[in-house]
Amino acid sequence: MLFKESIKRFTPPKGWGWASIGDVAKLSFSSVDKKSVEGEKAVRLCNYMDVFYNRRIREGMPFMASTASDSDIKKFTLNKDDVVLTKDSETPEEIAFAAVIDEQIDNLVCGYHLAVLRPDQAKVTGEYLMSAINFHPNHHQFVRLASGATRFGLGIDSLNNALIPLPPLAEQRKIAEILRTWDESIETAEAELKAKHKRKSWLMQKLLTCPNQIEGVSNKNAWSTVSLEDVASFQNGEAFSSRYFNSDKRGLRLIRNRDLKNDDQIIFYDGEYSAKDVASDGDLLVGMDGDFTPVIWRKGKALLNQRVGRVYVKPGTLQTYIYYALYSALAELEHVTSATTVKHLSSKGCLALKISLPHLDTQRIIADNLEGADADIEVINHRIETLRTQKRGLMQKLLTGEVRVAA
Repeated sequence: MLFKESIKRFTPPKGWGWASIGDVAKLSFSSVDKKSVEGEKAVRLCNYMDVFYNRRIREGMPFMASTASDSDIKKFTLNKDDVVLTKDSETPEEIAFAAVIDEQIDNLVCGYHLAVLRPDQAKVTGEYLMSAINFHPNHHQFVRLASGATRFGLGIDSLNNALIPLPPLAEQRKIAEILRTWDESIETAEAELKAKHKRKSWLMQKLLTCPNQIEGVSNKNAWSTVSLEDVASFQNGEAFSSRYFNSDKRGLRLIRNRDLKNDDQIIFYDGEYSAKDVASDGDLLVGMDGDFTPVIWRKGKALLNQRVGRVYVKPGTLQTYIYYALYSALAELEHVTSATTVKHLSSKGCLALKISLPHLDTQRIIADNLEGADADIEVINHRIETLRTQKRGLMQKLLTGEVRVAA
C-alpha cells in the first residue's frame, strides 16, 4: 500500500478516482512464439516492435506471419479496444509501452513478450487506458516495478496493482478524442517525413553507389571498398547503474538507444562516471538495438549508455561522409537481419561493415548534397517535436484533471 500511495502524485478532481489496472482490465501474458509449427493454424502476429514503436495498431501494418494452437488463438486473439503492452525490456525505462488495437483486425494474435489488457467497457476505454499507461508520471511506476539484472520484466501482480487516474467514462472518451487529434497531426507529419527519408535514400543510393552520376567529380574511378575498421575505431557505451537514473535533471543526460530518435523520455544519471564516456556535440553515434541508425549528436554533453556506440573517424577521412556511408551500410544490415524481439548489433559487427570510399574531395561533394536533404528532414522533425511537446502538455493537464473537458 505504501508504494501505491507514493504513486498518487496529485489529488484527482471530484468525480475521479484511482484504479488499479486489475480492477478495470483483464490481464494475460502471451505465450505465442514467432516460430511456425506444423499442424498449427496460420495467424498474423502482433509482436514486440509493433507495440514498442506504435501507439495504435492498425490493419495496414506489416504483421509477421506465424502459427498458433487453437487454445492460444482463443486466449490471445486481439480485438478492437484491447491494449497491448511490452512487459520485458533490456532497460527498465523501455518497459510497459502500450498500444491500443484501433480497429478489428482479422486473425491477429498477440505475440510473446507482450501483455494483453482487455478493458472492462463499463469502467474504462482502451484508448484512455493506453494513454494513461503511457503518461510519464504513471509510466514511472512501471520503471520502479521492473525486476531483473540484464533483462527486466513485469510480473502479473505488478501490472495488476499498478495505478491509473480514472475519470468518468464520458470524460475518458473526450480526453481520448482530444489526444487522438494531436496523434493524427503527428502521424500526418510522420508520413511527410517518411517521404523525405525515401527521397534521401534514393539520393544516397545514387551518390554512394553510382559515382559516374555525380556532378563535379573528376576522379570518378578513384573509389575503394574498405571495412569501417580501416578508417575508424569504435567505443561501446557504459552499463550505468539504474539506481542513479532520474528525470529531475540531476547529473548528466544519458544517451540511450531510443534517445537517438526522439526526446520523449529524457533520463539523467547522477552517479560516478569516466570522462571517456561523455559524448559531445558533433560525435558520431550508433544505436546497437532495434534500428541501427547512426546520428551526429547535437544535444549537448551526455553519457553514452550501454547499447550505444561512438565511432571515431581517423584523420584523412571526412566524418560526415562516413556518417552517410555508415547510414547506408547499417540500413542494409538491418534489412537482412531477422527480427525476434529487438535486433542487436555488436561493435565487432559494426567495424566489419564494408563501405565505399572515394577521394576526399568527392566525399565532401557527396556529404554536401546529403546534408541538404537532411536539412529538409530536420524542418519536419522540428514540427513533429513541437506537436509532441504540445501533446505532453495536454496529457499533463487532461490526465490529471487540471483541465476538465465536457463530454
